[in-house]
Amino acid sequence: MRAGSGTSVDDDERLTLAAHHALGAALDAVDVAYRCSGTGVVRNGDVVQRCFRDLHTARKHIMFGLDGYRAVARHSLGVEASP
Repeated sequence: MRAGSGTSVDDDERLTLAAHHALGAALDAVDVAYRCSGTGVVRNGDVVQRCFRDLHTARKHIMFGLDGYRAVARHSLGVEASP
């Protein structure tokens, strides 16, 4: 891809999969950190708590819903979406 040019469907799909993977890895890491933290993690302002909350909230965003995976899978398999 060249600067100033649009993205292809394949580029968009790779970006979608990369974003899903990055969020999944971040969620795994913050969940481990949260479980390993002491009781101080429940205080407002705790960094681990804030990251835990932020990442789990991001997981609920429409960008990270299962429809993103489904659309990429349908396109990769050459299957049209059902009406």
